[in-house]
Parts: sequence; structure tokens; C-alpha cells
Amino acid sequence: MLSSFYTRDYDLNWMLTPSEQTDLNFRSTPIGTKNYNFNSPSLISTKDNYILFFYEKRNNNNSAIIGVDGNTANSTEVYAAISKNAQNFTVVSQLIGGSSSKSHGSPISFLNNNSDIVVLAISGSGFGGAGTTGDSLISKSVSVPNGAYRYWTDWEDLDTNIFEPLFKAGFDRFYTSPDSGVTLRNGTLACIIDYKNSTNSTRAEGFAILYSTDDGNTWKIGSRAAYTDHRFAKIIAERNDGKLLIAAVENSNNDYNKQANLVWFLADSLEGNISSFTVNGLKEHNCGSTAGGKITLSENGVSREAILLLHSYPNRETVNPNGVVNNVVNANALYVSFDNGQNWNMITNIFYPLSKGSGDFYVYDDYDNMSSFRQSMKIFKDGTIASVIENGGYTITGFNLVYRRFSLSAISDGKYKYEGL
Repeated sequence: MLSSFYTRDYDLNWMLTPSEQTDLNFRSTPIGTKNYNFNSPSLISTKDNYILFFYEKRNNNNSAIIGVDGNTANSTEVYAAISKNAQNFTVVSQLIGGSSSKSHGSPISFLNNNSDIVVLAISGSGFGGAGTTGDSLISKSVSVPNGAYRYWTDWEDLDTNIFEPLFKAGFDRFYTSPDSGVTLRNGTLACIIDYKNSTNSTRAEGFAILYSTDDGNTWKIGSRAAYTDHRFAKIIAERNDGKLLIAAVENSNNDYNKQANLVWFLADSLEGNISSFTVNGLKEHNCGSTAGGKITLSENGVSREAILLLHSYPNRETVNPNGVVNNVVNANALYVSFDNGQNWNMITNIFYPLSKGSGDFYVYDDYDNMSSFRQSMKIFKDGTIASVIENGGYTITGFNLVYRRFSLSAISDGKYKYEGL
């Protein structure tokens, strides 16, 4: 608690120099009561240092992994939590897009070149299966810097003609993969949507790149690829060679505690060939979303370009203060790759320090006793790393949305240090 992070806690001036990041390891629970009301976080920071995360609020505590499926009884809306100091979220329930007769969920957020925040969300019939009528829709809401991102345009549905390549291929249902927005080096906004035919009640059949070259005003479908039994593809990073590194998770049949390997793809470009890609070094994942980003770090004084991946660790034992051993299913873990995503090394699956318990036992921080599912991560412009994660108990029977901000140095015991973005 004596970290310089706490002595520099004032609005819109929360950046830390690398030397000040040594002990940065903060966490809080802005919202959630261990139910299924709050899901699918999407985290973003702005040029003027506001931090927001968006989430799907389900008004009936629906435990289904996919929240918008054309069922009008399952009402969902998108909200934002807002922070000005990278620590406290003084606004935790800002309604996005205004009230609507249609559900909106699974938000994706972007910061465009004008410093506007653009949020996409699934609407309409979403990923409804056989018997569901109406169109799948993707809606957009925008907030400009004036007004501290408290004012949002009404939801505007994207032109359905955008999805003509999917319709022609026989797919009439699509869904936004949570937290999949990236801004490419040329300023293009890009994300992933899953698609299927409405006769398929449960299975995503493939994914497509959705992108905008004009700051989110108009959108276009790019390349697409078929799944075997996967979903929630995510652009992890734009590699140095310009290719897009994409990861997808196994379809878990609404099981929040299932574990399986990720499947990986490389897209040559937004409309180029998408091929399968084999990686090494990762444990099984939790079938929720992944998150990643690029960073420059130093290891033993040597500067290296890297990609970070927020993942999960299959099982990890923790010991509570009474000496009871618990098995945490799908604890958070952070991995690093130095070769454009080919090989991965785990930095840590323990985000917070051990403390001495009774006898010879060491106790994990309570936040590390939580399972994870969907997650969002951003590398801020000062090199500190933040995430918002759906965290449950030792196994998931409901969520809190947990916010974390930490430094590479703190979680790697000084092995890695931030050098640049």
C-alpha cells in the first residue's frame, strides 16, 4: 500500500514511469454479486486518460453463455463503468445507447483516430437457433470526448447489406465476440464475429473479420474461416509481419468450468487467406474469451518485442487461512511470446503475493481464489496492464467483474520490465 501508485492517485494523471511501476499490483470489484447479471467485459482507455469498461447487464440473471438469442424474455443492455484515475470507478452503471425495445449485448469497444469511443453490440435475434424469427443485428453507439464519455448516441443498427457475403454463403445468424476490437497500425478498426445458420441451435459454424477504415462510420465483412467445434475467435495482435494472430476457444456447451485447448489462425490481411496455426507452451484454456496485446519489454537488460496473452490455468491449489486446500479451476494466467505467437511462456498464474498462514501454509490473495471466464485486457500507454475479468469462486457459479492493474515487473518478480509499446 506504500507504492507510489497510491501517492499519485489524482484524476487523469495516473501514468507511472517504469521505475515507479515496480510494486504496482492493484485489484478491486467495481460491480457484481456472484450471479450472472454482469458479463462480457470490454476494457478501453482514452487519449485523455479516461478508463472505461463496458459490460452486458442481463436483467433476468440468465446463466447462458450467449446472452442475446432472440428470446425476448432474456432482456440485456450494455453499460459502462468509468474511471478517471485508473483505480476507482466512480460511475459503474452508465447506460450505453439509450433505452431500447431490443436487447443489446456482448460489447466490443474501439478508440478511433478522433478519440471517439465506438461500441458495437449484438442485437435483434442474435445467435437464436431454429424457431427464432427476425434478423441478427449489430448496433453501434458513439461517445465523443466532450462530456467525459457520459453521453452516447442512440443505438444505430449497421446496414444489413454489410453481411451480404455471409447471407450468400447460407449464414443468417451472427454474434459479436466479446472484447475483440483492435486498432491496426494504419488506424483500421477490426474485430471478429461468429456466424451460423439459424437452423443450428447451438453451434457457431465459423468466424469473419468485421472492419472499418473510416473511424467506425461504415463497416465491411472481410475474410472468414470455418470452425470445427469452436467459437469466440479474437484478434490477439497484429504481428510484425502484418498478419493477424487469432485465437478461438472450444464450444463448452454452456459449461463455465470446461477446459480445452485453444485453436489458432493467421490472417494474411483483412481480406486475405486465413490459415491454421500451431502454437506451443500453453495449458488448456477455460473456453471463455482470451485477450492480448503487443509490448516492448526488457529481460536481463535486453530489449525484446513481445505479445502478451491473458489466458487461464487449468487447476491450481490454494490454501485458505484455516489450512483448507482448494482447487481453483481456470485461474488467471499471463503468457508471453517473443516469436509472433509461435511459442508461449507463462509469466505467472499468481497475480498477487502469498501471505503466511497458519503453520507452514502460505495463503493466496482472495482474488486469486477465483475462477475466470471471459476477460478483457489492455496495455495502457505507460506500459501498465489492466484487465477486467469475469471471476467466480473456486468454480464458476456466477460472476463478479474484477478490475486489475499491474506491471510486468510486479508480477514477474522483476524478470520483465516495460520499455515501450
